[in-house]
Amino acid sequence: MSKKYEVVAIDGPVASGKGTIARLLAKRLGWTCLSTGDIYRGISVHMMRANIDPFDKAAVIECLNCLDMRVRCENGATLVFLGEEEITHELHTIETSKYVYKIALVTEVRDHASAIQKRIAAEGNLVCEGRDIGSVVFPSAKFKFYLDASVDARAHRRWLQDREQDSTLTFDQVKHGIQKRDHMDMNRAVSPLVVPEGAHIIDGNPMPDIIVDAMFAIVEGGAHVSVVG
Repeated sequence: MSKKYEVVAIDGPVASGKGTIARLLAKRLGWTCLSTGDIYRGISVHMMRANIDPFDKAAVIECLNCLDMRVRCENGATLVFLGEEEITHELHTIETSKYVYKIALVTEVRDHASAIQKRIAAEGNLVCEGRDIGSVVFPSAKFKFYLDASVDARAHRRWLQDREQDSTLTFDQVKHGIQKRDHMDMNRAVSPLVVPEGAHIIDGNPMPDIIVDAMFAIVEGGAHVSVVG
């Protein structure tokens, strides 16, 4: 009989700091870390290379059926390969960011990503972050967290990242994009962003070490911390 491994599910809106917190917590626990957003971004790169209209569902599904993608978790990083080619460096371009949320609306894409997540969780203890982890993918996860932060704080974080690729990008443009993404994530028909049942709500504004300390205390010691900050 195969061993059942534990999952820490971290959900939250775009740019709430989930990736950083997940990597730090996984390192402290000695667990594997998976960024589910990178799975969707890998699928996006595949679709973009094939010039697929993300709103053409039939074309997206057909292209998905031709997908040869592997995901590997190493040292806190999620590595993505198309065939034998590693494409991790292409995952966080502005172009990919603009494309990914559109294909994330397709049920078949989400099912494909979910299957990858579950396969990785079957291989060892996992810290997994995304937007439907504790609510849909791992609803029975023993440890669930919802990491949130103000729109301004999240926009500032994303603006600092994206302006390295586009120096003309303004804070207001990024904030508008995040507000639009929030609306789509929370109102999509498939796996909308919600606070998972039983999740600890975590304030994403404090320094990462403070957040990780609180989450680690819950996972390791069963501390009943509901809000940090």
